[in-house]
Amino acid sequence: MRSGNDTAQLGRDGHLFLTGGSNALRDQYREPATDAAKAAMEEKAQRWEAALDSNAKALAELGIPFLQVMIPEKLTALRHLAPLPISGPTPLYNRVDELMAGKPGYLNFLGMFDGWDNEIGAWQRNDTHCSPAGSLAMTRAMLERLPGCDPRWLDGVSLTETTYRDGDLSAKFFDVPLWDKQYRPAPDALGEQEITNVYSYSPGHFVGSHNIWQNSAPVSDKKVVVFGNSFFGGVESPTRLGWWFSRLFREYHMKWENALDLDYIRDVRPDYVIFQTIERFLVRPPAANTA
Repeated sequence: MRSGNDTAQLGRDGHLFLTGGSNALRDQYREPATDAAKAAMEEKAQRWEAALDSNAKALAELGIPFLQVMIPEKLTALRHLAPLPISGPTPLYNRVDELMAGKPGYLNFLGMFDGWDNEIGAWQRNDTHCSPAGSLAMTRAMLERLPGCDPRWLDGVSLTETTYRDGDLSAKFFDVPLWDKQYRPAPDALGEQEITNVYSYSPGHFVGSHNIWQNSAPVSDKKVVVFGNSFFGGVESPTRLGWWFSRLFREYHMKWENALDLDYIRDVRPDYVIFQTIERFLVRPPAANTA
């Protein structure tokens, strides 16, 4: 079954998958068929490598720990349930990973999802984003890579509460909510905290938005700045990484951008910087930092 606008399809086990959209996702899984297409893919992959290398160098010069986080598409992570014949990541994702593998600060979550053995699924059925269990696992993996952080901070968190959540793919099929049962942590799973949005800017759409949240009783007194997209996003739902980071750290800054803003980093002086992207956005490489 395809959605009316042909952007999504129904897969196995009740999972909905984004397969089209402005990034022509299903086409990204095709191997480049001509020398020109292969050269274009290689050029994009090398632009990603140059941008990520320049990010790491700039942050090292500032003495700020840096993580570059790569999140696979739901189609890739759950390819055994996908409505398309998919054997692995998109060719561009594979190539970027080949160029970046082993470099300090680079974190690819594909292996974690391929080896998923939790009885609670890592992805929402009616949405393009992870479940609370998937976001918790990604948060733990990032804490393992950030100096001064401890993944054991999350050892006491259990996903024992249940809720039903509509997803970002539901309305594309029937224009009615399709509720997905989710297992989530208690609101005070990381202690009694007050999360306050102290700054908010939106240009009228998600890209370019900028928010800062402060925590009254954080697990860590550190400040983290994230340049990313909806997988981090806001702090209202544990399906988003922002829910976890806003409860772990004293300040969580989220800039919905596809590049680092070094001037902002120099001004804010965070303890950690994270640059997060997802597989389908690799077709739009950022520029390398030269500042």
